[in-house]
Amino acid sequence: MAYSKGSAPDVFNMIESLIKHPDFKVVLEKSAYSEEVFALYKKYQINVHHDLENDITPESFKRFLVESPLKYETISGDNGSFELGSFHQKYYYKGQLIAVGVLDLLPACVSSVYFMYDIDFAHLSLGKFSAMVETRLSIYLSKMLPSLKYYYMGFYIHSCPKMLYKGSYHPSYLVDPSTLDWVPFEECVKLLDLAKAKRINGFACFSDGKDLDNPPISGFDDFFNAEDYDKMDAYLHGNVYCLGRLCKGLKDYPDLVETLQQTYAILGPEIAQRVLLCVQ
Repeated sequence: MAYSKGSAPDVFNMIESLIKHPDFKVVLEKSAYSEEVFALYKKYQINVHHDLENDITPESFKRFLVESPLKYETISGDNGSFELGSFHQKYYYKGQLIAVGVLDLLPACVSSVYFMYDIDFAHLSLGKFSAMVETRLSIYLSKMLPSLKYYYMGFYIHSCPKMLYKGSYHPSYLVDPSTLDWVPFEECVKLLDLAKAKRINGFACFSDGKDLDNPPISGFDDFFNAEDYDKMDAYLHGNVYCLGRLCKGLKDYPDLVETLQQTYAILGPEIAQRVLLCVQ
């Protein structure tokens, strides 16, 4: 999901005043491990995502939100310079770390990778606040690098309540999974609502979605033929099964079958045949 650069509304004046408040501080630092950030991450994962405490380790945190394939590169322009790469944007209130946004600064966008907050401050809607701060950052950096025009909010899953807030920012766009074109969110959500209401399998193709009575939906069978089923494997309960056999055996679990099919559809035939999907 992308949020386009536009004129800064009055809300950015409010953001500016909050950032400059003596009790509040926002710090952008290169991605690195610290006990302070890991403690916040652990508390967030346990209380918000209900992860098991023993599953949250410094090593898994580093792999997820610290280590990055991006290399830092300094960009210089008429209005200053900054570095591209992976960063942690830290939010402090009265000296206490209350939230961290994990960001990739890229030549064309600021990409929001992850956001975590202290649940004791959940009433502040820090996720929404961070989106405005990150949009402000995108606008600021675009003055030094004109190609940086967008703020990417990451994946949007219409059936996930935790992601619906992303649709409240305007103007915003979703990428069409079949054409890779960016389509206004308002047009996409009509198809997504319809697909949800009719429980249509597969993925909405937004670009050609003018006829809402017969929306163009791409599903598993559009990507693979019958022979492909036997070329793809999945791991379940200690055994490896070809996808065709597994889906037949799971016919009483249609939601799981749909998830398997959609996962392989996303990967595409070439990659799917090289992947072993672990089903838990």
